[in-house]
Amino acid sequence: MKITHILTTAALGALLLAACQPPAATTEEAPATTEAPATTQAAAGAEAALPCGVLAQRDWQATLGSSTPATLTVSGEIDLGTPGYGVSLARDANEAAGTTTTVLTLALRAPSGMQAQVVTAHPVRYFGPAGGQYTSVQVVCDGAPLTTINVTH
Repeated sequence: MKITHILTTAALGALLLAACQPPAATTEEAPATTEAPATTQAAAGAEAALPCGVLAQRDWQATLGSSTPATLTVSGEIDLGTPGYGVSLARDANEAAGTTTTVLTLALRAPSGMQAQVVTAHPVRYFGPAGGQYTSVQVVCDGAPLTTINVTH
């Protein structure tokens, strides 16, 4: 009885595996191409162009406060490959006077220990004194530009 049960289970497993196999190619099929559709290539190119291991970015906003002294608030969200990253933005204190674009540097602190490989959204925020009347903010990471944001007043 036990051998019959084992053989039946093995036969069912083999049938399930055979059902999961892709169909064999026929000679009438169109030849396979190595080119991806244009939209896929564009999306892959955009993702590959992001520095610091950032997979995606969104919802960037920059606001110049009218208080004295003026303040700059920048926020957005980035996706990274694992949870637990420390994320911060810092402005160069030695920025040239009268500049209309300020540069904020995105710093990432990797989590310690083992982490799940799960794409995770990380909020990014900067709040601090403004050194001028900015019209835009450029966010860089590892010396490469990540995004440029128009400033609202």
